[in-house]
Amino acid sequence: MGRHTGAFVYKGAGKKQRDDASEADKVCSKLACNIQWCLAKNNHKQVLCQSFVEAWQNCVDTVNKNERERAREK
Repeated sequence: MGRHTGAFVYKGAGKKQRDDASEADKVCSKLACNIQWCLAKNNHKQVLCQSFVEAWQNCVDTVNKNERERAREK
């Protein structure tokens, strides 16, 4: 009997982000889980998961840019 549901990635269901977690950590957490899922599914070959890594990096960059712009406005 084989595994039919794919790779298991613990997502910390029911746990909250730390109070001091960065905004990028909070907003982009699903994308980070997607990276772990892809790596587990593909025998930890990062080259096969590059699109997930790039999506996460774009999210982090966008959130950080927006935070810097808000800080300048104050």
